[in-house]
Amino acid sequence: MQSHDGGTIGADFKFQVMCDCKYKFAYMNKEACPRCGGKVKQMKKPRYLAYTYYYNIARRKTKGVIAKTVEEKKVDKYLSDFIGDNITISASLHSWAMSHLSSFKDKVLQ
Repeated sequence: MQSHDGGTIGADFKFQVMCDCKYKFAYMNKEACPRCGGKVKQMKKPRYLAYTYYYNIARRKTKGVIAKTVEEKKVDKYLSDFIGDNITISASLHSWAMSHLSSFKDKVLQ
């Protein structure tokens, strides 16, 4: 993907867990909660969270330049709204797609 000024857009993946003590932290390189010391594998009800942020790679690597990020949820919402407002599907195409959807799903699964 490219930004409006031609820069390359990259994805930054964040994987976090909400501990039983309600502290949220990145767990990929940790075995225990930094606040309470509880082991991730021994948590009673860990809540795993995953976020994706997009940013301009060149701006992020340039010292002194702030690179803003956009969360994937906002991108998805924008695209969904744009498609809903600008694209229409005819009744006949909708009917055809609905009648063939299960066979497409079966072929993909195979």
